[in-house]
Formats: sequence, C-alpha cells, structure tokens
Amino acid sequence: MTELETSLQYEYIKGEDQPEALNIKANGSFVRTHNIVVNTNDRFQRISIYENGMITSEEVYNGKHILRFNHPFTEVERGKLVFNN
Repeated sequence: MTELETSLQYEYIKGEDQPEALNIKANGSFVRTHNIVVNTNDRFQRISIYENGMITSEEVYNGKHILRFNHPFTEVERGKLVFNN
C-alpha cells in the first residue's frame, strides 16, 4: 500500500445522539486481518485492517466518538457509509 492508501485522512464524527452502530459498505471482503486496541483510563482506540485494503480507526475520548478511514466515503443516510474503494 502507498502512503496515501494508508493515510487515515477521511473522518466521520459520530453524534452523541447516534447510539446505533454505523452501517458500512465497501467493495471486497470485510474480513479483519489485523486488530490493534489501545484502552486507557481516558481513551479507547481500535485500528482494524481488512482484506479489501480498508483501514479504520475508531477513537473514543472526552465524550467524542471519531472514526477515521483510508478511503473516501459518502454518507447515503445518517449512519450509513458507502466507500469508494
């Protein structure tokens, strides 16, 4: 993967009034090959790498829930993301 493909430059901030999980659709298989979790008293972060080349980072801290991705996406409706990979 190139540096651009591994850069987590696409961000989605999940609203506090959005308790349900996100619905994510992308090309290829969503089989997780690597999973890294960091959990401290004030921060949680999970980085996942998938067979289809997708990389996601989920961060929860200070009441914020931020997701970062290495591919651009379109939010087709609230909480439903379609990736252009």
